[in-house]
Amino acid sequence: MPKTDVTEERGLSRLQGIDLREHAHQNTAHDCVNLRLDNASRLSNYFRPTKVKSGSYSFACESKDPSLHEFDYALDGCLGTITVTGQSGFDDNKKVKIKGSHLQLVDKVILVSEDGTAIESGQDFGYYLDGGDIVLEIYLSEYSKFETLILRNAYGIYSVAVEIGEKTNKVLIIGNRYKLGVDNETLEFCIWQKSGSSWIKLAAYGSPSATPWIEGAELKDEQTSGLCFASGGYYWSFTSAETALSLKIADTYWGEWGQMIVNSSFVQQWGTASGEFDYTEVVEPVEKYTFGTFETYRLRATGNNSLVLEMKSDSTTNTYDITLMEWHYEQ
Repeated sequence: MPKTDVTEERGLSRLQGIDLREHAHQNTAHDCVNLRLDNASRLSNYFRPTKVKSGSYSFACESKDPSLHEFDYALDGCLGTITVTGQSGFDDNKKVKIKGSHLQLVDKVILVSEDGTAIESGQDFGYYLDGGDIVLEIYLSEYSKFETLILRNAYGIYSVAVEIGEKTNKVLIIGNRYKLGVDNETLEFCIWQKSGSSWIKLAAYGSPSATPWIEGAELKDEQTSGLCFASGGYYWSFTSAETALSLKIADTYWGEWGQMIVNSSFVQQWGTASGEFDYTEVVEPVEKYTFGTFETYRLRATGNNSLVLEMKSDSTTNTYDITLMEWHYEQ
């Protein structure tokens, strides 16, 4: 490779890369390539020129910062196809950490929502390296609104679904007329009733002693005909099969919503909505059901003839140490 001095500024601004091969038809590299850039020059989308080492090759791109110090940067673990192994909240969920391999040379991060809306690093949000991980300067609640994470480096583009390990359903819609879930502003567990295109809050349960947290953005709503809890030989059901959202109980498993409704006893009702209902759907009993980005609330059937609404005093733990409501059944 002959020595070539490029002094013309426009030529430097168009520099896209350097061919390190001795010959165009071979993969043998030169031992050393020297590159001099003045302070006005840039290498777009790549790290600033530096002295680097990788394996048995040594590529010297000599440069100094304003204080005339050279940079040493190890390429071990940098070169190769990107993989993502984890996505989590970072720094009180005000940022998002992406774990994986070959992330050090990522030069662009793009987030795409289900409707095709996209935001990209350098324009809509920033990012930086934390060891071998990437930290996105975006709230976890904002990040969770997107469907796809796209990362780009010199080897290509890698895309993966936006996934947060703690993510669960935030809102459960029952019969298309009522919904149960967490209000991401008040952080309370709420019951809403649909009114036209709006939702009216019917009830709210929470505790002022709980440590505040950042609740996730409105995630995809999960549709169901009802919830059925089983424990201790009793079957508790939330359903909107009648005009109201009803909590009922039975001591026999009837298998279908229609039979469950007819043969169950009322415990509590909320709202007055109306509409059609399919009675043929099978009831699938569970022992408990959690709500919220961090599963902060849960409904659980106990062995002593009761259904409880429980809450964590700290959303980062797995301990439900606050009981907000308890419904008892006595024959």
